[in-house]
Amino acid sequence: MWQSLWTSLLVAVCVVVVVVPVGTAAALVLTSLHARARSFAYAVMVSPLLTPGVVIGISTLILWRRLGVGGGILLIVLAQSTFIICYVMLMVMARLQRFDRTQEEAALGLGASRPMVFRRVLLPFLRPALLASAGLAVLQSVENYNTTLFVRGFETPLTVFIATKVRTGLTPAVNALALVIIVAAVVGALLYEIARRRRAAA
Repeated sequence: MWQSLWTSLLVAVCVVVVVVPVGTAAALVLTSLHARARSFAYAVMVSPLLTPGVVIGISTLILWRRLGVGGGILLIVLAQSTFIICYVMLMVMARLQRFDRTQEEAALGLGASRPMVFRRVLLPFLRPALLASAGLAVLQSVENYNTTLFVRGFETPLTVFIATKVRTGLTPAVNALALVIIVAAVVGALLYEIARRRRAAA
């Protein structure tokens, strides 16, 4: 069980490393396109969310096996990133809709370069959305089962381990793990709410 947990956490970290920059880049590209091109590109980029996880898992496995890549952590990361990128893109796009473009123009007018404007103006504004999307990506990765099942190879992530135990008979270890996850989620939510209220009161 511990090995499965560490496997899931490793996959989640790798997924975050992939989906946050790619999803952010996709959101920036979409917001800079014209209306017609944006609608078409948006439909294409969001389509993985409408695709069943089983289809994504099987198609990923078939494609990469033809290229000589077998199942394992790499394939799990690629398969999960296919649809988790969409969540990141949507969250960053929602944040970008409230961004005042005159801030960029003012920074450029004062002599800042494009990379500096991105680093000093846009990135701090997007930080809440990036952190939230990274947290959502971790949750989506850890709890994913349908896609992971087909591309896992000889690896056993936590969801596959739990599903196997459910079929063969639950043990007290699985119940204890569920309790730990619930307690951790509640404690994390309480700490976040306390920190948020302190910032609001300051």
